[in-house]
Amino acid sequence: MGPVIGELRELLAKGISLAGEVTDSRSWDAPVAGSPAAAEIAAEEGHPGRPTGSWPWLSGPKVARWALQVATTEAEGFAAVLDVGTPYAADVLCRAVLESISLAWWLLEPDIGAPRRLARALAYRLRSAVETERAVEHLGLADDEDRSGYGERRAEVIGAIEELGLEHRAARGGRSITVDGETLPGYSARVSALVRAAWPQPGLPYTLLSQVGHGELGGLARGSLGPGTAEPGRALSPSDRFWIWHDSYLVLGSLALAAHRAAVFLGARRQATRAPRSTRRAPTRARRARSGRTCDQASDTNTRSIRAATLSSVADRTPLEIWRRSIAMLPPGAPSGLTREEAIELIAELQRARAELGALRDERDAVRRRPAERDTTPGA
Repeated sequence: MGPVIGELRELLAKGISLAGEVTDSRSWDAPVAGSPAAAEIAAEEGHPGRPTGSWPWLSGPKVARWALQVATTEAEGFAAVLDVGTPYAADVLCRAVLESISLAWWLLEPDIGAPRRLARALAYRLRSAVETERAVEHLGLADDEDRSGYGERRAEVIGAIEELGLEHRAARGGRSITVDGETLPGYSARVSALVRAAWPQPGLPYTLLSQVGHGELGGLARGSLGPGTAEPGRALSPSDRFWIWHDSYLVLGSLALAAHRAAVFLGARRQATRAPRSTRRAPTRARRARSGRTCDQASDTNTRSIRAATLSSVADRTPLEIWRRSIAMLPPGAPSGLTREEAIELIAELQRARAELGALRDERDAVRRRPAERDTTPGA
């Protein structure tokens, strides 16, 4: 492995860590008060045309988080193949990273408001349902066989859209979906919108990367091929080095841009996120934890203080049932598909969560009583 590859891997590790801190942030479950996400949740909860509250809107941020998590994993794979001898594997994984991140970039676009974000989430879900049905057709199932276990179906998503009183239309055999004026962009357009923030020709990188992914002549001839060229650790040719740099720049840039957009949307920069395991008990981390700006836990004492201080805001958020429903991507009243054992496990999990909330309330009350107790202590 040459020095350039080593330096690129170090940079990628930092970018992946940054994105991981955002995807692991507690702000996805409880956006910071005053953040765009919190404002939009409140708007949806109070909207008279939302019979199930904010749960349909919640599917948008949920999918965006999934996309960021997948992109982070793909970026880890990208870093692992930088020194295989040719840029082809890196090209393919770079393209995958851009496709995943660009979905989150589109869903979390700032200043579009809750109605447009809801429409985008529904457009994406409807297109996904169309593609799922196409895939299921190739299984050759009988007409009376149950297809509900393969994912959301087109009729279910359309029912959810119509229940909200929103308009929708499909064109090009369901490949172009529009809900309430929001059209789901194609892969090229979606990636171009992301790359525009980091590259002077926004449509060029994805086109070049797709030539490799689709086996087109321009892609096949892109790298240096010959005896021994695919050996790990081989010195890269000048053209191969350029493409490795090109791909790394795009992966790093897209990770940083999307992580920042998500953090701003959630208000995560002002809320605790995870810290490296080796630093969770460091004194500087503990001091910053007391100000509410860093890790989930710095010490047992700080953990109790943080939890007690934030319990009120968390307890007043969207009910757990709505979050569960949005995570499962099921419309209200639809069968969950859970087995009896799974349902029992879910009930047990809810009971554990209820017990933990009760314990946290007790801790909060104890923290609140301490100043009063000190004031009434004789000789104080």
